[in-house]
Amino acid sequence: MTSPSPVTVFFMDTDQCWLLTGVDNQSRHPLSLGLDTLAPPLATPYQLELAIEAAEAQLMPLAATLPPQSLLVLTGPGAECLAALAHSASINLDWVELHFGELALAAERQHPRFDGATRAALLLVRELMHHLGFDSAQLPVSHG
Repeated sequence: MTSPSPVTVFFMDTDQCWLLTGVDNQSRHPLSLGLDTLAPPLATPYQLELAIEAAEAQLMPLAATLPPQSLLVLTGPGAECLAALAHSASINLDWVELHFGELALAAERQHPRFDGATRAALLLVRELMHHLGFDSAQLPVSHG
């Protein structure tokens, strides 16, 4: 009998996010970033870059806390935004990069793409997946 894969949970709320790791997710790592507190509207390249730097500063030190071959599960309001955009129960890094590219291009043109919470969730998940080595993530199942 094989043991279940370890799970890492990334909870994205409006004022704060948490990364939950370890057996039964007993290790909680709060981030002082949230969907509403990440940055102003992320509508210009400068705002986007500042938000990326803020996310990297808090996420990169957490790489050492992750169990190897952990499954990433996204939850909370930010995950619901991404689930609505993805129309799927999972996303991969290519999907995140594609949509983040659209977000960055829209910022260059100063024509916002996606609502504020979705922009923040895309940025947070992109930085998390990129810097912590996740290739895919599970999303909440939409009941709508």
